[in-house]
Amino acid sequence: AAIAALELLSLKGLTVTADALHCHRRMTQTIRDGGGHYAIAIKANQSKLAAEANTALDKAAAGKATKFHQTKEDAHGRHEVRRAFVIPFVQPPGKNALVDLCAVGRVESWRTVDGKTTHKVRCYALSRKMPAHELLATVRRHWSIENDLHWQLDVLLGEDQIRGRKNNTAANHAILRRLTLNVLRADLENIPLSHKRLKARWADQNLLSLFTHMR
Repeated sequence: AAIAALELLSLKGLTVTADALHCHRRMTQTIRDGGGHYAIAIKANQSKLAAEANTALDKAAAGKATKFHQTKEDAHGRHEVRRAFVIPFVQPPGKNALVDLCAVGRVESWRTVDGKTTHKVRCYALSRKMPAHELLATVRRHWSIENDLHWQLDVLLGEDQIRGRKNNTAANHAILRRLTLNVLRADLENIPLSHKRLKARWADQNLLSLFTHMR
């Protein structure tokens, strides 16, 4: 389904990000045929590639010539440090080799909450050798889909609790929920979206004022 969706799009000049589920030759072939580049997570489902990539990354990390990019952030009671680097990488040829794989990157993160620190390491297959700072930004944009839109749909609008399945019910409700988010975001008042919903429920005038900001 993901491949079929990508075939409908113009990917020229774009970078497609994907989870490890999509780390296979057909996906990379589709992306490259569409004119795009890819940054795809490598995990145990590609055990041989993961072992080869991590061996190369470990060796590079130990060297003094490798350039890292690091960011620090304090927000919502947590302290996060993210570090990334990218190296050239050549995958041995084979029928299952990724198309145009030319580099791999590693992103490490340290998150401290209430004095407890967790450490994560992620590896990515790249069709172009992007700078380390670009890899960090690309990975963050990928996860923003889950952290921003999906979180709001589930927590704010209760999407996961919806059980409508008859005919077009699910599709219609999905459209209405996204329209609702657009209406709330367009409002200029600088308060949480949940508060805007409450105000709209409390008074019809507040509800009508939300729609006046839509164009």
